[in-house]
Amino acid sequence: MYPPLVLVLAIFFTVATTIAAMSSPLPHPLDLLSPTELTAVRSAVLASSLVASRPISFHYVGLDEPKKPDVLSHTNAAAAAAAILPRRAFVIARAGGLSHEFYVDVTNTSAPRVVSHGIHDGPGFPMFTTEEQVAARQLSREYPPFRESMRRCGLALTDVGCGVFSMGWFGKNEARRLAKVQCFVVAGGTANYYARPLEGVTLLVDVKKLVIVGYRDRAAYSVPKDEGTDYRAGKAGPPFNGAVPAPGVVVQPEGKGFHIDGHIVRWANWEFHMGFDMRAGTVISMASVHDADADLWRRVLYRGFVSEIFVPYMDPEEESYFHTFMDASEYGLGVSAVPLQPEADCPANAAYMDGYYVDADGKPVKSENIISSITEVRPDVTLVVRMVVTVGNYDYTLDWEFKTVGLAYPHIFCHLHTLCQSNVNAFNYCCCKGYCSTIIDHVEYMNIA
Repeated sequence: MYPPLVLVLAIFFTVATTIAAMSSPLPHPLDLLSPTELTAVRSAVLASSLVASRPISFHYVGLDEPKKPDVLSHTNAAAAAAAILPRRAFVIARAGGLSHEFYVDVTNTSAPRVVSHGIHDGPGFPMFTTEEQVAARQLSREYPPFRESMRRCGLALTDVGCGVFSMGWFGKNEARRLAKVQCFVVAGGTANYYARPLEGVTLLVDVKKLVIVGYRDRAAYSVPKDEGTDYRAGKAGPPFNGAVPAPGVVVQPEGKGFHIDGHIVRWANWEFHMGFDMRAGTVISMASVHDADADLWRRVLYRGFVSEIFVPYMDPEEESYFHTFMDASEYGLGVSAVPLQPEADCPANAAYMDGYYVDADGKPVKSENIISSITEVRPDVTLVVRMVVTVGNYDYTLDWEFKTVGLAYPHIFCHLHTLCQSNVNAFNYCCCKGYCSTIIDHVEYMNIA
């Protein structure tokens, strides 16, 4: 039999634990993985004996969503009756020249465990890591043929910056992870270095081994000059350097007009969950609008995100034909998202959310102010959830707009820094002498459930 003091302490700790559990809010089953959970995922994968090869490179880690009926049951249940659904992560990693897929349970972050593992044996490769792209860009600087090409062009290595370009599939069964590296002149007075390509020079890189396996220097064209190419305010010439309009000010005497509780956004007659994914970027879930006449919530959208942005270049030139970019699956919209600048990207009434993804080593990376929520007033008051993504020479503004009439619209705005050519052919158009642009297309795919 326990002494009285021990019994009292045991009862106290039991009651305190119960009260703490009741008072702490339950996580939403679609909440993005936290830094603690991402760290647990890394630990479980690295500790697993299922993959003997090392090193392991992490290319994607995201939430393994619970089944839709379970999510709906969880969110419809009373807080006291709702059970915590298992928290799992889906992982794509590379090791030993193979693409591995893991499912990791992180419900208990102190004891994460791999519950499933498989090897992807179909076509395609995971998206590039930032580390791979940086390393591939640096290969050119120590490559003798490239250095000779720079000397022949009268350029120093510090005058040139390079980018990693994914390659389309043209019928050849290629087991290697290959990418092409193309370069631009960054020296000079313009920030628009995409207007000054080093045409005719292309490096073929094995991304896994980080070695150059092919090189081409056609010495075909001269480098365009930098005059008149800068797009920055104060640098651009007429007609873009006229009088600056007076700034507008957003005033909301009664506050922002919307409320954010964790990842749940409530505005007017709308309620939805706002999330982040390193591939898809902004994810809108469980969007419901209140029907005042029936006094009930009507589900409008279960899950919505950009699944792909396909950018094919319509030019058979040697330096352009392989440009068939998949911006989401090859570069990652979430990874490529940039911090939003208050009162520049968004008005003063904006609220911001951070996002988390992993680097190639599997460690969490924090992206601050990556998603914003704002109210727009043109032509009526709406709620907008915004993210800005930079992939190469494209800036995408990804907006979700909610209207009080029960409508929700995804918008994708593309802002292009033209990838110029100096040659004229039947497949491009020229804005002025020496500055031509390939005709391209943008095809956006949305996942709407």
